[in-house]
Amino acid sequence: MKTLWAGDWQNNGYISQSEADAALLSSLRFWTGGNKEMACALFGKSGLVRDKWQREDYRESTWGLIDHGDVRSGAADPVPAAPDIEVHGCSLVEYRDKQIDHGQTLLGARLLCRTGGMMMVAPSGVGKSSAGVQQDICWALGKAAFDIMPERPLKIACIQSENDEGDMHEMAWGVMESLNLKKDEIERVKANTFYVPARTVFGHSFIKLAERVLAKFKPD
Repeated sequence: MKTLWAGDWQNNGYISQSEADAALLSSLRFWTGGNKEMACALFGKSGLVRDKWQREDYRESTWGLIDHGDVRSGAADPVPAAPDIEVHGCSLVEYRDKQIDHGQTLLGARLLCRTGGMMMVAPSGVGKSSAGVQQDICWALGKAAFDIMPERPLKIACIQSENDEGDMHEMAWGVMESLNLKKDEIERVKANTFYVPARTVFGHSFIKLAERVLAKFKPD
C-alpha cells in the first residue's frame, strides 16, 4: 500500500490508474471502518490525486464500485459478465470406469494433482512462510519435503503478499544453508522457483496478475 499511496500504480500490477484508485480507496475504506468521508479525505492526500478525482461523479462511482466488492477497474469500466459455462456431469458408474492419469500427479500418491488444491493451515507465528520456502526448494529439486515426495522436480511460482525482501532473504538463505545445497542444486532451485511480490494487488487485479505469472513461468 505504501507505493500505491505514493502514486506508483504502474509498478503494482494495475492496468489503469482508475483501477489503482479503486484499490487504494478500498484499502482506505477498510482502515477507516467504512467511513466514506474519511476515506475520501485521506485519498485526497495521496499521490494518486489528479483532476479526475475532483469530480464528484467519479468519487461516487468509484466508491460505489468498491462498495459492491469489485476493485478490478475504475468507475468507467463495466463489470464483466459471467461467461457461459457448459454443465456436464458424470455418473458414479462413469467414474468407476475411468482410468487414472498418473501423469497429472504432482505430490505424493495423488495427494495433489493438476487442477487440485491444497492449503497449509496453522496459527500465526509458527513458521508457515519458512515451511513454504523449504517445501518449494525441496520440491523444485525433486526431493521430499516433510515426507511428501513430488512426482518429479517441479517448477513453482509463488505470488507473495506477506513478507518483504528482507524476510525472503532470511528464509531463503537460512533454508538453503540448513539443507547444505550443492552448487548444481542451487542452480536448479534458481531455474525452478519464481516468486512475485504483490502486496497491493487483489480482486480482479490479482487474477490478472496470476494469469500473467502462469503465462510467463508456466509452473507445474
